[in-house]
Amino acid sequence: FSTYPFVIDFIKNLPVVEKREVFLLSSMGGSCFGMPEPFRKLLVEKGYNPIGCCVLKMPSNYGKSSDAKSLSNQNIVKAATSKAANFAGYLLTGKAKWEKKFAPLANFFFKFTQTRKPWNFFRSIYTLRINQNFCTKCGFCYSICPNEAISKDENGYLITEKCVSCQHCAAFCPENAINMSEDHSETYK
Repeated sequence: FSTYPFVIDFIKNLPVVEKREVFLLSSMGGSCFGMPEPFRKLLVEKGYNPIGCCVLKMPSNYGKSSDAKSLSNQNIVKAATSKAANFAGYLLTGKAKWEKKFAPLANFFFKFTQTRKPWNFFRSIYTLRINQNFCTKCGFCYSICPNEAISKDENGYLITEKCVSCQHCAAFCPENAINMSEDHSETYK
């Protein structure tokens, strides 16, 4: 769907500045739908000077987590790492660019992602679960959820309707207790 609502909220809440240089690095290359341009416009409105944008394609976290370390995913990560390193070099030498790609639906997706509709639908397909058999109740997921979508009760931690399936909790769970299946499997991180 492009990006999560909390990312847009973060940018909207940045302070107004005067010509501070900023760059965008996105790891949603498979589904960014031309979003860099609405982000560039938002940053310019806040007084920032967007100097570069790099969109990386990363392996999907959605699907079979047993494929997390497949050769195909390793190659995708290797290509993204190389592209990110090149982008860092361009930033350091002043040669970075903010690529403008024609994306007629970018503004639509930018506005659409700020509603609950896509996230409710997405969550209905890709429901994150906390496997209580593996959860040690450390609370790390609760403390790092950018959407405050994890609650605690007497039985442990629960993922609530506020979840937008960003998988931040799953990526950092020390026990791999959070994923989209009942199996205890390693999520791509």
